[in-house]
Amino acid sequence: MNNKRHPAPALTPAMVTAVVSPDVEHPLDLSPMHTVRRDLAVRAYSVDGLESAVAIESKSLGELLSCVGQNRRQFRTVVDRLLTRQTRALVVTSSWTALESGEWTPRVTPASA
Repeated sequence: MNNKRHPAPALTPAMVTAVVSPDVEHPLDLSPMHTVRRDLAVRAYSVDGLESAVAIESKSLGELLSCVGQNRRQFRTVVDRLLTRQTRALVVTSSWTALESGEWTPRVTPASA
């Protein structure tokens, strides 16, 4: 009798289905993952079957700067919801050049950050 354990097959992105909230106006291209649109308790993105454990929020640079400044309370609510998940991420969609330039709209002071 052969008692050797065989390693589990490697998980590939094509085997994963991402859940995208209908609230996301311009979803990220997550290919080769499959995507479905479905309401999420913690918004933006998750993984099918793991919604209670995985939450991903996506912000453009402008949205992030707005959150740090004038919409801080609303952003805090988003962060608090993210913190209820075991695996969470905040993805900022921006080029590194735009981030480094400091020529942001809206203007954010170091004190407000």
